[in-house]
Amino acid sequence: MKTKQFMCGITLIELLTTLSAVAVTLTVGVPTFTTIQATVCRGEATSALMTSFKYARSEAARHSSAVQLCASTDGLTCSTATPPNWSTGWILLADLDDDGAIDDLVHYANFTEPGFTLRTQLVDQNDTAVTAITLSSNGFPNATGTFTFCDAREYRVLTLGYVGRIEQSASGQGCP
Repeated sequence: MKTKQFMCGITLIELLTTLSAVAVTLTVGVPTFTTIQATVCRGEATSALMTSFKYARSEAARHSSAVQLCASTDGLTCSTATPPNWSTGWILLADLDDDGAIDDLVHYANFTEPGFTLRTQLVDQNDTAVTAITLSSNGFPNATGTFTFCDAREYRVLTLGYVGRIEQSASGQGCP
């Protein structure tokens, strides 16, 4: 008596069809994913800077003391480079007893592998370039200027005014 034997596995045609579908999906999907990732990174950094400024203003008002926002590469001290590299992150420092010396690290934003560059143009009331921003106890900054986030596709410009508000003032394709 003969019994039927069932074949297990897949045919060569089925394998090639599946591999071609995967190849097409990856060819179309990977560049799109890279674009989405860059957009998310840019938006995250823009939002983090705006949040840091709002937090700095509230901390200055809450403690009735000066708060300093500066670029930092280690998360503990302000960067001494000229110009400072804001792309890796920044810190928020508070002078709690109003003696002119920094007492407390309040906030730290860190970007280990930034997919963007962050250029700053900050000047004080005398049009002198500054590398850090100090907000007084009333929330007013000692400087104004722009923060320009650039990546391979787009840019966003955040503008800091004399009243301490930071808002998005421009965006577009490329990097100005």
